[in-house]
Amino acid sequence: MAVENAYRVEWEQELGSAGIPLLTVNGEMIRRLGPGGAKPERAFLSQDEIVESDSLPADHPLPLLRAFLLELPARNYLADMWIPGRDRTSSSQLSTHFAAGTLSSDRAAWETTKAERRWKADNPDKAGSVAATSFRHFRSRVGMRTGFLTVFSRFQDTMMPIAVTDAQRDRVRAWREGRTGIPMPDAAMRELAMTGWINFRLRQLVTSYGVQLLDLPATEVGSALAEMFDDYEPGITWPQVGLNDGTVMQERGPRILNPVKQGHDLDPTEDYVRHWLPELKTVPPGFAHEPWNWLHNPLPSPIVDHKVAFREARARWGNKKEVLLPREDVLLTHV
Repeated sequence: MAVENAYRVEWEQELGSAGIPLLTVNGEMIRRLGPGGAKPERAFLSQDEIVESDSLPADHPLPLLRAFLLELPARNYLADMWIPGRDRTSSSQLSTHFAAGTLSSDRAAWETTKAERRWKADNPDKAGSVAATSFRHFRSRVGMRTGFLTVFSRFQDTMMPIAVTDAQRDRVRAWREGRTGIPMPDAAMRELAMTGWINFRLRQLVTSYGVQLLDLPATEVGSALAEMFDDYEPGITWPQVGLNDGTVMQERGPRILNPVKQGHDLDPTEDYVRHWLPELKTVPPGFAHEPWNWLHNPLPSPIVDHKVAFREARARWGNKKEVLLPREDVLLTHV
């Protein structure tokens, strides 16, 4: 597409001006010649016998991926990947390898296809089961990643930073440290700070909470997440920020999540928030997601009333007068 090609040209110019040698190869789409002429374009992958070596170290991404695929049929991937606690066993936990380039989306998709074929051959009576669909859903998520990276790889370049007030800076710090007084987003930010990873639903929650309810500048939220994610990829993180501040698909309406409702929905047992917010150990069952309703709230008072902030966020969204989709002529201004 035109925007993607313009980015490629810009990268080449930047590298050239810095004196960095550059060799451009069409490595993703190799057109193979053979009987009958050119073969359809498809991603280039090393032959299976090359990557089936037993000498690969145990922490190499391929053995890790294959071990995950062996266990995948025993999991409900689509349902459990969103749930704190179950997310770390139901998802592959390989996003850092994807971000670092040590595992490609094409290789992951092909490995998933091979594992799926073997499993279906061994389980011909389970073609429509949850176990069978887990392969398809995982492969779909891998494919979606490629689309985001190609379309939004330089999206953050279009987001202009704005001046931050002292009050907003204090809010950014409280949000980042998980000390805003609302348990679910606070727990997610503490997990992220400790481990460098949270699941995709929690990423949606903390982004929406920061941009919408805390009214933080989108660039501050995106920059903080970029620093904290071990698997940070611009083409995935920044569009999610843009979805919340209205610069991406504003016509679909606001994505304002209620952090308390999300807590009850995603963590009904309260195990997650109690694990990451040990201050809640004195709060009796049933109050961990709304400890301000208990006589002795061990957390700081919420810096916003989430119900009031929700209404204000909807009002701000309604006041936006134009769709702020990035235009191609804007994206090409640096070329």
